[in-house]
Amino acid sequence: MKRLIAGILLFAVVAAADRAGLFGRRGGDDIGTYHRKNFTVVGVVDGDTLDVNCPDRRRHKPTTRVRLLGVDTPETKRPDTPVQHFGPEASAFTARMTERESITLLLAPNGRTRGNYGRLLAYVTLPDGRMLNRILVSEGYAYADPRFDHPHSNDFAGDMQAARRDRRGLWAEVKDSQLPAYLRMESHRK
Repeated sequence: MKRLIAGILLFAVVAAADRAGLFGRRGGDDIGTYHRKNFTVVGVVDGDTLDVNCPDRRRHKPTTRVRLLGVDTPETKRPDTPVQHFGPEASAFTARMTERESITLLLAPNGRTRGNYGRLLAYVTLPDGRMLNRILVSEGYAYADPRFDHPHSNDFAGDMQAARRDRRGLWAEVKDSQLPAYLRMESHRK
């Protein structure tokens, strides 16, 4: 009986370690496949999501869907959600900056590599060396997303404050009711 319990306990520990990525599978495959690698953007889904020309073996798709880490653009394609204020402009900006361009993906060190919908989470470096994620925030096409911690959280938050202060992009005419819930709550606390 003691061996059975010990075996079950050992199995549970190994399974938990595997789910946590301690055996290198969770993010390791993504790091090796995508981190600091160049890809061509083959489509833009919306302002913070694009597809690159690399088969996604984890999702069994011919392209990899990339969700820009640390930013949130107004929705244009989310089911059961109307097109949001400045969403089309954010999508068009991302398309102008990336479509058919060779970009470099940077994954957060020691962080999650996939989001809730299986999309790869990454920073996108443009051919000129600038980071698309940060440009979107600083030019007012995206919000700095405070819901998830990442290495550039503080930089993005500062960029958003400056864009908001200077009324760049979406900040020129946005109403409080058009802000994402996480920002409406934050603005009421101040």
